[in-house]
Amino acid sequence: MRSPRRGANAVEFALLLPVLLTFTFGIMDLGWSYFIRHAAGSAAAAGARAGALTAQTADPSGHALEVAAQRWDEIGLPATPVLTALQVGDPSRMVVQVHRPRGQHHEHRQRQRELDRL
Repeated sequence: MRSPRRGANAVEFALLLPVLLTFTFGIMDLGWSYFIRHAAGSAAAAGARAGALTAQTADPSGHALEVAAQRWDEIGLPATPVLTALQVGDPSRMVVQVHRPRGQHHEHRQRQRELDRL
C-alpha cells in the first residue's frame, strides 16, 4: 500500500527545485564574472609591466597593448577586449585598462570615441 506522504514529497520537491536551480546557476554566474574580472586584471597588469619596462623611444603604450591582448588570448576568453594604455604623471606611470565589450551598443560607442579623437 502506498503512503500518502509519497505524493507530498513530490510536491515539495517540485516547489523547491526552481529555487535550488536559481541558486546554483546564480553561483555559477557569479564565479564566471569573478573569473572575467581576474582575467582583465591579469591582462592589464601584464601590459602595464611590459609598458613600464619598455624604453620611451620604443612606443611603450603600443607594446603594453600588445602584451595585454596576448595575455587575454592566452587565458582563452572568446570576446575581444577593449584595451587602452597611457602614461600619466611625473615621473610617468603606465596605466593599462582592459574592458570586456558589453554588446553591439558598446562597440558602436567605442568606434564613435575613436572617430572623435581623429
